[in-house]
Amino acid sequence: MKNYPLHIIKGLIQVMKAVNAKDGVIAIENNKPTAYKTMTEALAEFTKTNKFDGTIKVVSLETKYPQGDEKRLINAILNREVPSGGLPMDVGAVVSNISTVNAIYEALFMGKPLYERILTVTGRTVKNPQNMRV
Repeated sequence: MKNYPLHIIKGLIQVMKAVNAKDGVIAIENNKPTAYKTMTEALAEFTKTNKFDGTIKVVSLETKYPQGDEKRLINAILNREVPSGGLPMDVGAVVSNISTVNAIYEALFMGKPLYERILTVTGRTVKNPQNMRV
């Protein structure tokens, strides 16, 4: 998100078009203020110069575990509950992670197949925490 915010925005627009969604949300945990600021600023700049059918907003989520699975994200962001055995589409939602949205952008706009991922290496014993393209 910090490195390629426009990829995320444009990739999300493609996901929204594919599922005929009018609203998109980019959710970022509140312990990532740089990512939130970067994405918010990029979205503001993008919407000044680009028109598309729909709206995208960036929201900050409380940092807590577990929150990353799609059912919990839907509940935290949309206040909707996916029924047991149900799918996000049952409550009018689709969840896609940032890596997938970026890969969609790269495939559609750069002609790049998915052959690499961003890997985060971190922890108390890691001397140089970082994101790595592998």
